[in-house]
Amino acid sequence: DQWGNLAVGVEYIHRHEPEAQVGGITVPLVLDSRGFKMGKTTKAVEIRPGNEYEVHQYWLRARGSRLWYKRLFGKELDDDRLAQMELADDMTRWIYGESGLRRAKEIKHWF
Repeated sequence: DQWGNLAVGVEYIHRHEPEAQVGGITVPLVLDSRGFKMGKTTKAVEIRPGNEYEVHQYWLRARGSRLWYKRLFGKELDDDRLAQMELADDMTRWIYGESGLRRAKEIKHWF
């Protein structure tokens, strides 16, 4: 299902922007700390340009941060709050890069 969506999306973009550099990734099914599927239909965060703050906040509030951090980054953290902050920072950085993480943290200071 993911592969088909990626292929159609790449074809669509190339049809409208022939010189565009396009790529896509697929990831294994992501489950929350209770074992339920995470995604758009489960009120997860939308990953799109300009949504750095919301992505950071989503992972900052994610339940089971220590478990998530160990699963995703292979490192065990003993402190729950540190795990929340590291998870939010590292996921935002992974998705948007260092500049995206900086933007998320700058926006956070306005609230």
